[in-house]
Amino acid sequence: MRAPIRLVGKDIEAAVRPERGAKIVSLRHVASEREWLGEPDADMGPAPSYGDIFTAAARTGWDEMLPTIDPCSGLPDHGEVWALPWDVVDRSDSVLTTEVTGRALPYRFTRRLEIGEARLRASYQVECLAAQPIDVLWAAHPLFLVHGETRVVLPAQVTEMLDVLNAEAVVAWPDGADRIDDVQPNSGRKLYLPPDQRIDCAALVDPGGDWLQMRWDTRELRYLGLWFSNGAHEPPPPRIAIEPTNAFYDSRDLAAESGRVQRVVPGMPVNWTVEIALGTGALPR
Repeated sequence: MRAPIRLVGKDIEAAVRPERGAKIVSLRHVASEREWLGEPDADMGPAPSYGDIFTAAARTGWDEMLPTIDPCSGLPDHGEVWALPWDVVDRSDSVLTTEVTGRALPYRFTRRLEIGEARLRASYQVECLAAQPIDVLWAAHPLFLVHGETRVVLPAQVTEMLDVLNAEAVVAWPDGADRIDDVQPNSGRKLYLPPDQRIDCAALVDPGGDWLQMRWDTRELRYLGLWFSNGAHEPPPPRIAIEPTNAFYDSRDLAAESGRVQRVVPGMPVNWTVEIALGTGALPR
């Protein structure tokens, strides 16, 4: 097993496995010693093969979903890039740039991670390598480790979400839907923000005050999904994924039919950024 590449800042540390889909296997706040993703040196088992079902592989850490989540049009489950080795383009103590080229679709996907003071900045670019435009769905897939009473905090204007595993039933928010406690053991829940609503941040807050906050630009990422897993596919402890995305919702084909997907034109790469801050005490506004 290759050793992960470690990124170190004053208040935050991360570890990445480029050969395993550039999975971020650890995200740790130094002062509180709160680990949000997992053990960087843990045995992840055999590497997945292209086209494998996502749940058959190591279901920990932060993977990138591209160019779909649900399989469609010859695209494998949870997309391609999580199951492919990525090339290291640039590396220092606090910066790591990796890239990968698509197989089923002609694109180049690049991610630059940069650690600052208690922040991890992830900058992305997808470039079309064909003569014609292509549609791609991207979503973050960070399986954050949570406690039973860890809360998802969204901006105050959010009053409802859509349960996309239950015929898009409307779920009042927060009203208990912001915690994993009401998810039955060995099951999960996938919520989406209604597609015409825009928010630029989401956070996880532990009962003891540790918190993680993600921020993005709504001009770049217009949609948000939340995955709650109480042993549905992932091993204990429970996990919550905050999934900003450029499409609505998990199938690239369905998103394209509704006009809610990212189109990439040759010669015009698409860029976006997600910032992750870690801390303890009062959550920044």
